[in-house]
Amino acid sequence: MNSSDWNTGQKSIVIVDDMPNNLRVLSEILRQDNYRVRPTTSGEKALETVKTALPDLILLDIKMPGLSGYEVCKKLKENKQTSDVPVIFISALDEITDKMNAFASGGVDYITKPFASEEVLARVRTHIALSSAGHELERKNRDLLAAREALEKINAELEEKVLARTRELTASNKRLQNEIAEHKKTETLLKLDEERLEAMLNLNEISDLSENQIIDTVLEEAVRLTRSKIGFFHFVSNNHKYIKMFRWSQEVIKECRVNLDAMYPIEKAGVWADCIRTGKPVIHNDCQLLPDRNAYPDGHIHIERFLSLPIFDKDQIIAIIGAGNKKEAYDESDI
Repeated sequence: MNSSDWNTGQKSIVIVDDMPNNLRVLSEILRQDNYRVRPTTSGEKALETVKTALPDLILLDIKMPGLSGYEVCKKLKENKQTSDVPVIFISALDEITDKMNAFASGGVDYITKPFASEEVLARVRTHIALSSAGHELERKNRDLLAAREALEKINAELEEKVLARTRELTASNKRLQNEIAEHKKTETLLKLDEERLEAMLNLNEISDLSENQIIDTVLEEAVRLTRSKIGFFHFVSNNHKYIKMFRWSQEVIKECRVNLDAMYPIEKAGVWADCIRTGKPVIHNDCQLLPDRNAYPDGHIHIERFLSLPIFDKDQIIAIIGAGNKKEAYDESDI
């Protein structure tokens, strides 16, 4: 358990340095940024300290009596309980060999003395954030794996039920064709469920891409998995008065002849902004029947039907995503 788990909102940092002045300076820098500081004066004491409660990060001096910083770091990385704690080395030396040895023993970064508070805080914040993000990604991967196993079990059970039902109806030629059609529909839905789960797993692995690349990937997957022809992702202004046209699927870019990078007033957007007004997913399966069916400019791609959803950050709608022109009607499974 990290110390921050029982001290909510405050990250814990162990400082290891045999020089009292260095401990004092680093402690003052970190406490000013609301870190919980646990100073120690030797490598041996540091190893005992982390057993009490795991810190979120360790600042470790290289040159110390007894165990050196390199030896302490190696022992931490060899221990399963402490192997994930990021270690930043500190030293008055700035030699290439020192840095190479620091990284070889398992350190994630290196800070030289005398300390500049801006550099210390920047490196500490960065590596605590990276460590937290790594733990969160591991948790999500475990959750997704569990979800996949559960879905596979459900699919297997459903397949068995479908097959059993099909066997029961083989004696009735009149009803057999209907049951075969139902079976095929079930197989199609099962395949689509598998594709959606696979897409979720794949999307979880692209978190290191740029925001635009992530959004483009998500949008194209949304279009593909709803069997649509077009899709869009637009941001909503903070005052909820405008839609910022941000991303379109490739089919729209090919066919549309209007400015695809513009601000659009929500009050003039008609049914196209219904999901913003209601805060809920909206489906329109026959746009020709809509009173605002012409609420887009000349040259805009023709839209027969569409599905749009609001995207929330807590209770604030920050964007909308939608898909359109599916061959069949949209339904709850598409949402």
